[in-house]
Amino acid sequence: MTCNVIYHNQQGEISHFQSERERGIRWGMEESENFRRNLKRLREEKGIDAKSLSISAGLGERGVKDIEEGRSQSPKISTVFKLARALDADPITMMGVTSRPAINAKLAEFLDQYDEDGQEQLLGALSVLPLSIPTKQ
Repeated sequence: MTCNVIYHNQQGEISHFQSERERGIRWGMEESENFRRNLKRLREEKGIDAKSLSISAGLGERGVKDIEEGRSQSPKISTVFKLARALDADPITMMGVTSRPAINAKLAEFLDQYDEDGQEQLLGALSVLPLSIPTKQ
């Protein structure tokens, strides 16, 4: 997966991709708007005021308010990650790019010790075991 790098300067935002074919997901105004809405929703659900969240994320006092009110229309990716971390949320999901399935933290930690081939072997072994645990419908 190719990472889109966004540079901010006085003229605006410049996106750089490795090639035309590798563009995939393009970070743009839709993701910024999704992030703005999700930021406000999560902040309110957790009962945190904008100033407190800004400070806990290491931003200026008005950082969150500026994003929520549209004065900051394209926050830097580092800002997105700081806010997501402060809210204990997934930054990709906050941008509305995709939703990730929920996974038990211990299971994710266990799987992280294996490379992709190792994880495939584990999945193969697990898939043949007779399980009597409930599954999602």
